[in-house]
Amino acid sequence: MKKLNYFALFSSLLFTLFYSSNAFAGGFVMMGADSTYWRPADQVMSYAREFPEDFSPFQVQLTSEEAYVKIVNGRASVEIKQQFYYMGRDSVNAYFILPVPKDEQFDDLTIVVDETKQFSKFYDHNKSYYTWSDLVKRTGDPTYWRYSDQAFHSVAFYNMPPGANMTVTTIYSQKLRTVNGKSTFTYPCSGQQYAISKIRNFEFELEINSENQIKNVYTPNKELVLQADEEKGLLGTLVKQNGKMQEDISIQFNTSEDLVGYNLLAYKEPGKKDGRFILSFDAGVGKRPEVVNKHFTFLIDASAGMSGDLAATKKAVVKCLEQLDAKDQFNVITFNEETKSAFLELMPASAGNISTAKTFVNGISASGGCNLEYGIKRALAPPEFKENPFMVFLISGSDITAGTKDHGDIISAIEKASAKHRYIYPIGVNSTCNTHVLGKMAKATRGFSRYVSEGNVEQAIVSFYEEIGTPIFNNMQMYFTNDFSIPVSHPSAFDRLMFQGKPMVISGKYRAGGMAKVALTGNVNGELKRFDYEIPFPDVATLDPLIPKLCASREMGYILNQIRLEGDFGDDLADQVYDLAEDYKLINQYSVHVLFEDFQYMSAKEKAEMPDVFQGDNDFSTEYEGLTTATGKQSIVAANDVIELMSMTSVEDISKPQARMGVSNSSASKGGSAAGKGVKRGGCISLSGRSICKEGDVWVDSMSKYEKGSAERIAFGSAAYYSLVQNNRDIAPIICLGKLVKFVEDGSIYEVYEEEVKEEEE
Repeated sequence: MKKLNYFALFSSLLFTLFYSSNAFAGGFVMMGADSTYWRPADQVMSYAREFPEDFSPFQVQLTSEEAYVKIVNGRASVEIKQQFYYMGRDSVNAYFILPVPKDEQFDDLTIVVDETKQFSKFYDHNKSYYTWSDLVKRTGDPTYWRYSDQAFHSVAFYNMPPGANMTVTTIYSQKLRTVNGKSTFTYPCSGQQYAISKIRNFEFELEINSENQIKNVYTPNKELVLQADEEKGLLGTLVKQNGKMQEDISIQFNTSEDLVGYNLLAYKEPGKKDGRFILSFDAGVGKRPEVVNKHFTFLIDASAGMSGDLAATKKAVVKCLEQLDAKDQFNVITFNEETKSAFLELMPASAGNISTAKTFVNGISASGGCNLEYGIKRALAPPEFKENPFMVFLISGSDITAGTKDHGDIISAIEKASAKHRYIYPIGVNSTCNTHVLGKMAKATRGFSRYVSEGNVEQAIVSFYEEIGTPIFNNMQMYFTNDFSIPVSHPSAFDRLMFQGKPMVISGKYRAGGMAKVALTGNVNGELKRFDYEIPFPDVATLDPLIPKLCASREMGYILNQIRLEGDFGDDLADQVYDLAEDYKLINQYSVHVLFEDFQYMSAKEKAEMPDVFQGDNDFSTEYEGLTTATGKQSIVAANDVIELMSMTSVEDISKPQARMGVSNSSASKGGSAAGKGVKRGGCISLSGRSICKEGDVWVDSMSKYEKGSAERIAFGSAAYYSLVQNNRDIAPIICLGKLVKFVEDGSIYEVYEEEVKEEEE
C-alpha cells in the first residue's frame, strides 16, 4: 500500500459541487428551552417564544462519531455510528435531526437507536423551511438558514432523562451525482460546530473502487490521509480526538478507461484579452500502469557536514532500497573528498544485490570535505540509456568545501554527461546544504528538489523517494497540434518524467477560447505512447474569480525561483514580482514589502480590508534576502516557500504563505467561519460559483460589483427578511453567513442590515 500526498495533486476546483448537494452525514440532537414547547414543525407556529440568550439547543452532546464510506462504481454505502450524552438536569423532549441535501435520493435508509430501529418523520425541503425559520426567530441566529433548503428526517426522544446515553446508527446507500465526468462525495461536519464541548473521538474511513482508473483526485482536507491500494483502489482515513471538525470532508475524482486523463481549470471574463488556465495530466491511482524500468543511483553526501543527519539518512536509504522494482538497475555511491560505491556498475535490483547495498549503506561514516562535483561526475559516469530514465537521488547536507565551488562548473559537468535522459532529484537535509546548487542541478535536468532543515529527516527522504519512485512515462512531451495561442506558460517546458500519483501541471494565459488539440507523448520501456486530446478552452468562464490569483501565485513562484537560482535581481524580474503582487494582492514574505508603498495611498475602506500586517510597524523587506543566501535556515525557508508557490494547485494554497507570516486577514477574524458551507480563503469563501468576501463586518457577494443600481436594504428579522428567504430558498447558503450580508439574487442587489437597538431612557 502506498501513501500519497494528495495535497500535491490537482483536480477541478468546482466548489459548487463540494458544497451544494452531494451527501448527508451524521445528524445531531436538538431540544427547546423550558416552556418554549419547541419541536420540528412543517408549518408556521402560532407561538415563537425566544430562547434565552445563554441557551443552546444542543445540550444533548455528540461525544463520538464513526463513519464508514465505501464507494464502488459511483455508488456510496454509508454507515454512521454516533454516541450522544444528555448533560441537562431535567427530563426533556429532544429530536434527532438528519439533514438531507435537496434533490438527493437515498436507498435503504435505516436509523437505529441503541438496538431498536426507529420510525423517522420526513420533512421535504419545502416543509423543513418552517423548522429553521422558527429557530432563526427564537435564537436570532441566522446560521440555521443553512438547512432551510434541505429536507431532513426526525426521530423524537420523549422524556429523555438526565445523564442519558444513546447510540444512533444511520445506514444508507446513494448514487453519487456526477457533473462533467467528476464525482464528488461530501461528508458534512457542520453539526459539530454547534456542540457545546469538544467531541471526544471522530473517525472517518473511506474506500473508493472502480472498474476504471481513478484519476484527478482532489481533497481540500489536510487531515484526510489517502492511500492507494492496487486491489481496493483508494483508501482514506481521518481521525480527530478532543476537538471539532472545522470543515466538511470532501473528495472529488473521476474515472476513465484512458491511461492518462486531463483536467482543465479556466477563468476568462467577457471582453478580456487573456484568460487564465491550469491544465493537468494524471495517470490515476490504484491499479498502476506498467512502470518504466529505471536506472537509479543513490548519491549520498558522506562529508563531515552530514554527521548529525547520517544515521537518519542511512535508515531512510535502506527503506528506499526495499521499494526498488525487481526490473530496476541501481547503485549506491557516497562522496566526500573521494567516492565509494556498493558496486562497480549499475546492478539488477535482486534480493541479493539489495542485501549487499544495505550492508554498504549501514557502513557509511561521515568525514572529510564535500566535493560535490566529484560525486556528480561519478554518478553520471555510466553510459546513457535512451529507453529508460537514469535517475540520481542526491542526498546532501553540506556546502561545497572541496573541489570546485563554481556552480557553473558543476552544471557544465552535468551537460557534458549528455544528460538528455538523466534526471537529478536533490534533497537537502540540513541548513548547511547549498540550496542554490541543488536547485540548479534539478532545473538543469528537469528534475525537482526538496529541502528539510529540521524535523524528521528519515521520513522526508522516504517520502521524496516515494514521490519519484514509480515513473510511468519517460521523455514526455506536450504540444498543441493546432494554432491555439498560449502566450505564457509555467513551467515553460514540461517535465520529462511522469510519475504515478503525481499529476503533471502547467498553468498560464490563453488568448481566445476554442478547441485546443493537444498531444502528449512518452516512452514506456522503448515503446512510444501518444495521447491526443481535444480540450475546450472557454471564451467566457467566471465560475471562480480566484483562479487568476492562483495562476498568478504560481507565476510569481517561477519568477522568484529564477531570481533565487540565477542571482538575477535586475529591474525586469523585480518589476514582474511587483506587478503580480499589486495586481492580485499576493501577500507573502517576498512580495509584501512592495505593497507597503501602495498602502499609504489607499482609502480608509481599502486599508481596513487589507491584512493586519499592514496595520502596524511591520517590515518584511529583509525576507527577500533569503533568496540570495545559498546556505542556512533562511535559505531553506526561502527555497521551500518558492517551491510551494510554484506548486500551488488549489485556492486554499493562496493563504498559506500569509499564514506562515503569522498574518491574519483582519476581516476574516470577525466571525462567520461557522456559517456558510463554503471554502474559507482568508476572509473569502466560495458559494454557488461566486466569491463572498468579508468587507469590514459585511459579507459581500462579488457579483454585486457587476450589477447596476442600488441595493434594496432589508432589516434582519423583519417580515420582509423572512419573506425574502422563503421566496428565494437558494440564497440559504449566503443568508446564513450573518446579519450583515450584501448579495445578488435574480439580478437584484439586496443588503441585509441589523437595526440598532435603542436603549430605554430611565
